[in-house]
Amino acid sequence: LPSLLRSPRFSNPNGLNRPKFSTAHSTAHSTATPSNSSLSKSFPVKSIYLARQIDVIGVYQTVFGDGYVHKFGKDSVIVELPREEQAKINTNTIKGRIDELNSKVQSSATLLEKSSAVWTPTSPQDSNLPSPHRSSSSSYLVVFAYGSCVFLNVPPPQQLSLLKVIKSNSLHPISSGFEHVEEYKINVDPLLPKSSDMGKNKVSLKTLDLKNVNVIASIMGQSVALDHYYVIVDNMLETFTSLNHTVERTGTFTTLEKERLFKIVAENNSIFIGLVSKLGLLERSEQAWEDNEYESVWKGMRSEFEMKERFDNLEFKLNLIQNNAKFFIEILHNQKANNAEWIIIGLIAMESVLMIVDMSGMGEKVFGW
Repeated sequence: LPSLLRSPRFSNPNGLNRPKFSTAHSTAHSTATPSNSSLSKSFPVKSIYLARQIDVIGVYQTVFGDGYVHKFGKDSVIVELPREEQAKINTNTIKGRIDELNSKVQSSATLLEKSSAVWTPTSPQDSNLPSPHRSSSSSYLVVFAYGSCVFLNVPPPQQLSLLKVIKSNSLHPISSGFEHVEEYKINVDPLLPKSSDMGKNKVSLKTLDLKNVNVIASIMGQSVALDHYYVIVDNMLETFTSLNHTVERTGTFTTLEKERLFKIVAENNSIFIGLVSKLGLLERSEQAWEDNEYESVWKGMRSEFEMKERFDNLEFKLNLIQNNAKFFIEILHNQKANNAEWIIIGLIAMESVLMIVDMSGMGEKVFGW
């Protein structure tokens, strides 16, 4: 069954208009490269799914502090890293800040509790002004609370250093080398006749600002999260296949299989909640609502990454699991009902025997009444 429902994303990773799926050890270029136009530049984008939950405020305070252009969203933070500032974020600096954080914080759970509180940024650097005059060689880091982070034009050494800090501020991080990774390309050309243009495995922009970065990063963050959920759901389908074979062979459940069933039901509900509320796959980007310029990028990226098709495919699998779970739960209910009926029959039989013995006058001899 899982082989028949396998996502087209995994069965055809190099399909038309789809970014190539890669592992965490990918070696894509991470510096700006000239494009065809003398004024245009291309920037690599890399998104990684790191953990079940990330403390975005903790990441920003641990790594950056004040002095960086940034923007906090409902569940994310975008930080602009000018090229001249990147030297500040090297491995030694990150290691020193990790040591400082570990000396002040008892556990990562404390940071996660802080992230659940309502927090309103008051820093004057909190920017809602996407200036087209920013340096075209700037780099960006975008971190999402649901577990993804996106690097735009960040060199690999800085990526590795930042990943260590992000994982230290996360819940249930994924082991290095097993993360889901997406790669993409942004081409910035001031002479572009329109604000944006979608191409194969890339998007061309007239200007690169925080709002464009937010739109692109949100789609790529959702994409790698979907990859993660695809693997989980396929494993759940494999488990149901095993349960089906057991019921077909024996007609009953063992205690271990009951526990597996209840865990799958809970995990299925958690994934549904995560897809709709945390990832916001059914919601339009705030920037896309406000400006048609960013809406075209948002629509083009969703089409490029087949977000709707992949969500529909995943929803179909989750509904299939839900229907199977109902079937198995009904079997368990019938088993309990049958057991209860036999217990009642046994009690009635015992009462009848006692009544017969008592009425026959042998109750005193048998029971000493």
